[in-house]
Amino acid sequence: MKEATDTLRKWRGLTEGVEPAANPSQAFVEALSDDLNTAGAIAVLHGLAKAGEAAGLKASADLLGLLLPNYDAAFTNSPIKNLDEARINRILELRKKSRAAKDFAMSDKIRDGFIVAGVEVKDTPDGVQWSVTSKFKSKLLLQFEEALK
Repeated sequence: MKEATDTLRKWRGLTEGVEPAANPSQAFVEALSDDLNTAGAIAVLHGLAKAGEAAGLKASADLLGLLLPNYDAAFTNSPIKNLDEARINRILELRKKSRAAKDFAMSDKIRDGFIVAGVEVKDTPDGVQWSVTSKFKSKLLLQFEEALK
């Protein structure tokens, strides 16, 4: 995710104030025409950026909506803060203890609270993974943690 965010920032900086070319790059269009080969199309965008072809990059990336205003706002103004991350980890620790004690009512309550606050939790063989959804609300997470005390 960080690499994608960094790439979008780089491309946005490269194309800032640049008028897009009249047409997207032919190689870009050909990649998309090949069974919607988005990986190939993104590779073309990287090539355009590397070559400094800002106008072609802008016209091509705009076709996918990648450089539209505020497209990367979800990444650059991430709703998750260090305080929220610490709060999520504290609640996950409580969930872990509840599950170990076979207090499944508490474990279910925590799961439901995360859903309401916009936090997605997945149990994997490598441990618990979490991410925030587009519905994440820091205030609801705080209220949820307070209710668990």
